Amino acid sequence: MTVKRLEVHLPAKTALSLKYESKFSSSISDKKRKEKQKNKKSRLYQKLQNERLLKENIAQENTKVLERAAELITKDDDISAEDFNDMAQFMMRKDKNLNQPIVELMLGGRNAEGHRCVDEYHAHLALTRMADQLIGMDVSGLRMDTDHDIAVNAYQLEGLANRLAAFTRLSAKYNYMGSLDQDRRTALNIKLEALRSVAAYYTIRKEIMTDRMYRDHYDHELSMDVTRTAKGADAATADAQRALAEKLVKSYILGRNMMRINGVPVKDINKKMPEPRFRNAGAAELYNNTKRELDEFENGQNVRQIVKDGYSVTDQKAADKLEDLREEPAMRAEAEVGLDQAIETNEQAELHQMKMAEAENRFADGVLKTLLTSDELIPLKGTREMGAVRNSIQALQAMLTNKMPAVKMNEDGEVDSKAETKAREEIDGTCIAVTMLYKRMTDSIDGLVKKYGKAYSDMAAMLTELSAQCKKESESFREKTLEYRSLQTSDEALRSESRTWMDAVKYNRGVFYDLDNDKSLEVKTDGAGASKVYKIVRKVPVTKDNPKGVDIVYFRKKDSVPPADDKQLNEAVISRFDVSEETDTKLKYAFRLFMNDRRTWAKLKMPDRFKAYKKNNIGSDEVARDFIRIVNRSFRSTIDIPEEDLEIAGQIILEWNDDCSKRVMANTMNISARIRHGRPLSDRNVVTSRLATLLGIQSMVCDSRTATIRMGGKVIEGNLMEDTGGEETSKKKRAYTQNAISQLFMVNTFDFICGQTDRHFANFHAKVKGGDYDDIRCLDNDMAFGDLKSTNIGTRSYNRIMPVTEMSLMGLPVSFANRIMAIDRPYLNQALGDILDKGELDALEDRLNYVKMRIVDMANERQDAKWDDKTKKLSYKGDMADDAYRQLWCVEGLYQEATETRDGEMGWISKFMTQNVDMTPIGQMMEDRKQAMGAGKQTKASKNKGKKK
Repeated sequence: MTVKRLEVHLPAKTALSLKYESKFSSSISDKKRKEKQKNKKSRLYQKLQNERLLKENIAQENTKVLERAAELITKDDDISAEDFNDMAQFMMRKDKNLNQPIVELMLGGRNAEGHRCVDEYHAHLALTRMADQLIGMDVSGLRMDTDHDIAVNAYQLEGLANRLAAFTRLSAKYNYMGSLDQDRRTALNIKLEALRSVAAYYTIRKEIMTDRMYRDHYDHELSMDVTRTAKGADAATADAQRALAEKLVKSYILGRNMMRINGVPVKDINKKMPEPRFRNAGAAELYNNTKRELDEFENGQNVRQIVKDGYSVTDQKAADKLEDLREEPAMRAEAEVGLDQAIETNEQAELHQMKMAEAENRFADGVLKTLLTSDELIPLKGTREMGAVRNSIQALQAMLTNKMPAVKMNEDGEVDSKAETKAREEIDGTCIAVTMLYKRMTDSIDGLVKKYGKAYSDMAAMLTELSAQCKKESESFREKTLEYRSLQTSDEALRSESRTWMDAVKYNRGVFYDLDNDKSLEVKTDGAGASKVYKIVRKVPVTKDNPKGVDIVYFRKKDSVPPADDKQLNEAVISRFDVSEETDTKLKYAFRLFMNDRRTWAKLKMPDRFKAYKKNNIGSDEVARDFIRIVNRSFRSTIDIPEEDLEIAGQIILEWNDDCSKRVMANTMNISARIRHGRPLSDRNVVTSRLATLLGIQSMVCDSRTATIRMGGKVIEGNLMEDTGGEETSKKKRAYTQNAISQLFMVNTFDFICGQTDRHFANFHAKVKGGDYDDIRCLDNDMAFGDLKSTNIGTRSYNRIMPVTEMSLMGLPVSFANRIMAIDRPYLNQALGDILDKGELDALEDRLNYVKMRIVDMANERQDAKWDDKTKKLSYKGDMADDAYRQLWCVEGLYQEATETRDGEMGWISKFMTQNVDMTPIGQMMEDRKQAMGAGKQTKASKNKGKKK
């Protein structure tokens, strides 16, 4: 019987031009090499970018492998760690409709206790479903011509390789192929070998692209010659060179095999990838031997091994995950977090996601019906005046990206006075140019407001605020820039880094405190979550509003998301302190023990212990003693810290824990803020404050500004945070005022736009007025403005980001909603571009446009709402036209939803606490609003009655 070939189609243009026949050498100096790696037109730069993209796509595919499988397994299921691991590897895709049947089939048996288990019969049923999926796979759209193609398609290729490896292991364990008839087995083998040839080629290319020797050298510097006896240009000499050369040999052969197995004619293969020639006989022999090992289609075992060995989650990880699943519910419940607590671990994140998935959200169908571009959502986008505003902002932004003159030092290690005089002249000239561009921008904004301000009052208010900020910056720009230059020349850390004019803008927008010389200032160390905070107190005249005669601000040192690599994180923390080499080594060892055993960390409830250290003001020496005692007891180690180093060791331990917490919440946790490693953290408080100002809700966000302080002879960059002056909204049962209700609706949508993942109920306070919660004040705003897109957040709660639902949007004041509709990317660039980078601004724009489209959908679907497509403005009709009445109506709607789906707790779907809504006379307030609206209509009617028609 003739078996129909199950083909895997590769793109016709796949060339795989991989000829490495020259020499391993260093034809350029190390200095030149580093320059090339920064040059966007250089091949070395492209290699770095391809490696980064490859790793990002691989991480995207691999991060939730075990989690996806765990969602479908219960604690009573009888399954081995190996089978769990392999099923997880196969179920790379997120589609539960495809994954659920595989798990149900695999666990179709029953053990002695009656629980689901894996037996050979049901394993064969599951493997048949897996085989059907593999047979249906088509890789015809995957380009593999270049490194960039492989990096771009790594997400799909990684999934292919993982699934093939998992199927190979499971089918061998349960003798699946032996159970098939000859025709089916032959057809499946043909398909599997074709797919494996693609996966094997990808696997070896991935290894090459992440090889440092490959990354740091041009192609003409590389060789496939690995022989030690070779003489001349072709020989690879160092061990790292020989290792890469062997990979290059394999990739070349596997590339030829992939095309041959997938039906490319031999003459085309030889044209695209001709057989390489070697000057050395030993090199040629090695090539031919490798070729024989990998070349034969019938001998596919080698290819299977390449794929299988490279794609396996360790059994220990799978075993740990299963143990997590099988823990008693009481133990898992300990990880749950309340509404007034941050989500700080992956286990807490998983439990939170499970809780949020327990009930459907009635108001979020997940589908955007309005798919408009940014231009289609902005009023006046096509006018000449709007064009002038955009152009003037772009011109200023372009100027500010230029570098400031570098600080040059003389032979004595002092600032070169002649070079600095010349630099100051250049700075003066640039200051004049920047001031002129500020003037051009404010004039264009003022012209737009003058012409359209009455018709577009919300947009005008926002642009007027932006113009006022720019005028203020323009007036102080030269003075502040020169002040910044003086600090730069006097401080080693500042002058050692390359600075742009955007840094001068950032300094201009901030404040400076000289704690060394200003006698009216006092400073104390305070704490806020995972960061050290300095409480700065200034003595001021006693007044009625300030009876204590003090002005308090909180300064937080500029910090960044810690490195992804544990070793680098540990070294970065310890390097901040002057500690002995002995203590340095012992602390690194202790940290590494915990980092390699996260389960022990969780079982010992170490996060709670560190919170207790801070809450109870435990001395740093006692922190060190307690921490080392726990390490020695838990890991049977014998670490001891010298008595004289205990205090500084305790400080290091506390800061290490802070950095670990920051990394988890910012980047590592599966519902993190997705702020990239190395990006600033504390400055995101400033971004939140500025965006709130643009949207007209500055009073709701604790004011935060960039700041610089001089303390202990050092210049420290960071930001200031204002005190809330209120209390946590979850601690006491108080009613909400109408103002507080309006603000809580705005917080809900504002946090979605910001991508704020840490807005638990302890992170927004309220002032008390007449015994009720009144002015809402948001604090601790740093876990925001990452790379989260609206598709990442989805239509339900993501960490502490509440969904954008019909009720939440209707609860917004109309003026606030229309400010959201009016805000544009150039305004964001101008107000936030000194802190956020392009990727973060892109993600912010995406979340903003998602909210805009949700508003348009809501207005188009409701009879009592109206979206004006011409003016790009939202309005309401009838009783709903009154902001206060509509908001009270929405609170009732949220209360009803919580009663039906969330055990009555509104805090899981909104920023309202049920206990406080219960204290608020919503019904009476609605009745009062109706009466006020009726009285208003009668008054208006009586006034119009006497007018002439």
